Amino acid sequence: MEDHVGHVRAVCAVLRKEKLYARLSKCAFGRNEIAFLGHMVSDEGLQVDPKKTDAIAQFQAPTCRKELLSFLGLAGYYRRFICDFAKLSRPLRALTKHETRWSWGEDHQRSFNALKLALQQAPTLKLPDFTHPFIVTTDASGFCMGGVLSQRINNSDHAIAFYSKHLGPHELKWPAHEKELLAIKTAFEKWRPYLHGRHFSVYTDNSACKWMLHHPKVSPKMARMLTFFSQFDFVLHHVKGGSNVVADALSRPALSADPSSVRAVPTCPVPDLSHVVHECTDACALNSHLLKQHMVHSALMRSIPLEVAHLLLDDV
Repeated sequence: MEDHVGHVRAVCAVLRKEKLYARLSKCAFGRNEIAFLGHMVSDEGLQVDPKKTDAIAQFQAPTCRKELLSFLGLAGYYRRFICDFAKLSRPLRALTKHETRWSWGEDHQRSFNALKLALQQAPTLKLPDFTHPFIVTTDASGFCMGGVLSQRINNSDHAIAFYSKHLGPHELKWPAHEKELLAIKTAFEKWRPYLHGRHFSVYTDNSACKWMLHHPKVSPKMARMLTFFSQFDFVLHHVKGGSNVVADALSRPALSADPSSVRAVPTCPVPDLSHVVHECTDACALNSHLLKQHMVHSALMRSIPLEVAHLLLDDV
């Protein structure tokens, strides 16, 4: 309660300084939980507003494209609570295309029911605790990718956020290991405020990702991706495919140092990028410039103590 009073005083001080006003009838103080933008916020974390889940439960099967778009809009607002949202909604999204003739079938009904159930059973997303390390678990299938951000506190895993995304037409043609790396990169971009400047762990079921981090010859596309990874201080853990279902990520045991783990930074993820620079100079001058910068940065990172490496990464 003392913290709450201090926070209220700080907010009121800012309002007074900026000559702004708050309507008392719209304010609430000393509450254990409060409804905010369709969510319930409490000391337990973030939940879907029960009023919204009731509305979702009563939603009837769409009879036209407009009704389907309305349902997907409501479901999409809470996609952060749903693991594999992109995979669950894929049949419905295909039906929203104008070139697709409207025909509601069994696949669409199953997808509709699965989304409704997932929304009604949405978990409580915990608030991040910055005194504990973060865990990123990702997975990529043939047509979509997803991930979960979590923390292990007191031998219990807590989900903080989910993400799920369809692969684009060009990305669908990528090999499996490139899709997996793209899933990791997307997670880093989405959760950068939590991850950047902190040591964390990544789980993936594709062993080629570990190999790619240290292979001396990679394509220009992968070199750019690895350059992006060098901004983060993480350890890559490989787990067997059957164990790396994103929905089961929170039941994974505590982290431990083992041969299947790879330290990605502060050392350069690719030991020698000179081959890549020489091969792609003619094809892409800009990419060559970026890779040369990475080589210089990598050499610098090897010469400084581990405990101060992340400080330089923050300034890059």
